[in-house]
Amino acid sequence: MYFRGGYGYYGKVFRSGELNDDKFHRSISLGAGFREQNLNIDFGFTNLRNDQDYILYNAPAETAVAGLVNSRNIFAVTLGYKFGY
Repeated sequence: MYFRGGYGYYGKVFRSGELNDDKFHRSISLGAGFREQNLNIDFGFTNLRNDQDYILYNAPAETAVAGLVNSRNIFAVTLGYKFGY
């Protein structure tokens, strides 16, 4: 039986002074698995998240800014069998 976990921080992608210059991306992952002689199974989960401010129209007057939160959950199951030695 084995367990794993991880955290990923992806730095800022916008230049200083741009609208989203303080935003970043991150990921969290967890997993558990079982390994026997020739058989293994693994369960994994990953959450990816990033925030973004978005302006639909770039007008000289004040415009509304939408605060978007993108979050994706990924579940995976892997089953393996080793043939031979």
